[in-house]
Amino acid sequence: MAKDYVADFSLEFEGVVSLDELYKYTQRVLHQRRYDTKEPGYREVQQGKKRTMFWFCEAERNINDYIKDRIDIFFTVRDAEAVKAKKKNTLQGALSIKVKGFIEKDYEKRWNWNPVIFFLREIKDKFGGSQMSKAEAVLKEDARWLVNELKAYLNVQLR
Repeated sequence: MAKDYVADFSLEFEGVVSLDELYKYTQRVLHQRRYDTKEPGYREVQQGKKRTMFWFCEAERNINDYIKDRIDIFFTVRDAEAVKAKKKNTLQGALSIKVKGFIEKDYEKRWNWNPVIFFLREIKDKFGGSQMSKAEAVLKEDARWLVNELKAYLNVQLR
């Protein structure tokens, strides 16, 4: 399975945020674009009263039996302190979000069994792949759209 890097965006926010609501909002906007999501990683480090949290989310969408769009989202909250706001558990801290878009080719491993077939498929992708370039454009647009949605949710400027 080969990955082609397509997009890389990030944004920074400092203030009060509810991670539960941010997680649900992220899931909802990704499902609008028909992405399946999973959360393979979460880690929290306590440093006195403050803590640092790392959260990783994967969103995938099959284009066809050869191409899969994948968006990796990395959330980092630094110097987080718990605060109560309107009966909700929220955190005061610095939030960093990184969004990376990849196209996974041959995710079902149908073209890896023979080196000649694999080589021919790579040539087609490189030089005759209008479907591949269209998928790259759509993925880049989806990654930018996600960052803009998160930016609007958090009301920050894109960096």
